[in-house]
Amino acid sequence: MAATQGVPKTYVEATTRQEQAEWKKAIASELESLIANKTWKLVPKPAHQRPIGCRWVFALKRDEKGQVVRYKARLVAKGYSQRHGIDYEETYSPVAYLNSIRAMLAKCSAEGMEIEQCDVDTAFLYGKLEEEIYMELPEGLRELLELAEAEGEDDVVCMLLQSLYGLKQASRVWNETIDKHLKSMGFEPADADPCVYTRGEGEDECIVRQ
Repeated sequence: MAATQGVPKTYVEATTRQEQAEWKKAIASELESLIANKTWKLVPKPAHQRPIGCRWVFALKRDEKGQVVRYKARLVAKGYSQRHGIDYEETYSPVAYLNSIRAMLAKCSAEGMEIEQCDVDTAFLYGKLEEEIYMELPEGLRELLELAEAEGEDDVVCMLLQSLYGLKQASRVWNETIDKHLKSMGFEPADADPCVYTRGEGEDECIVRQ
């Protein structure tokens, strides 16, 4: 699979170039995934609050020979259009200290503990939002859902239920989500570093660093 042009920068560019069929598939796949995840619900545009914008970010995944193996599309909220006190409150999210990582690796090495690494795919999409946030309809959603043009594009918006990439609070929401999940499994955060969790003792000890 070969791409004759570079990565498109806009939805219009992606859907009008030679590889438009591949980009349209990527866009539809992303929208279907977000819909299945119940990221939003469609509601009438509220009179009391201005919806934030969103945009598409495109990328190409290539193999070791440089051949395109996947067309990728990600929907991103325009976080810069959010207003403090309306669309978001707190944004701080802790990050593990470097000394904590070194100490954990040293302990694992000294005690012969097994070390594994994993990645949570699309992690920022799993957290539920507490704020009432409205977002403009993503480009391509109207066509995918076959929404009637008579409704008017400005009459329907997305009320966000789950976090979305680009939101100012996305990192914080994910941290709160994984924190609750780890605690439900019996893990406790370390006093010196809230991003390091432990459970059990001796041979049953397990350490998680998020």
